[in-house]
Parts: sequence; structure tokens; C-alpha cells
Amino acid sequence: MAYRVGTVFDDYTAQLTQPTVLSEVMSPLLNCGVSREESEDRARELLDTVNLTEQVDKRTWELSGGQ
Repeated sequence: MAYRVGTVFDDYTAQLTQPTVLSEVMSPLLNCGVSREESEDRARELLDTVNLTEQVDKRTWELSGGQ
């Protein structure tokens, strides 16, 4: 089920583990055994889906709560 469902708790900052937005989105893919190249491609697609393409190199702590 972890491949289909995600959870975000109230204190989202406590869940961020990577320094950049792109690496944060890539992290679960890499943990599931997806190659680095495919993880980056898929992460960029996912970020595009939620209109965060321009934020890929931003530090995770620089995002607003709504992002």
C-alpha cells in the first residue's frame, strides 16, 4: 500500500529529510529501488504535476507551508 498512499502529518517540517525539493521527491523513489536517472525523471514529472517545476533547486525549508 505504501506505493499508492502517502501521509503528511501536521508538522510537515519534521518529515523533510533532504536539502532540496528535487532530492526530497526523489528520495522515496530511490528507497523503492528505482534507478537514480528514472527517479529524477519521475520526480520532475511529479513536481510539474503540482506546479512546482520552478522550485526543484530550492531548499526545502525555503518553501511556504502551502507549497
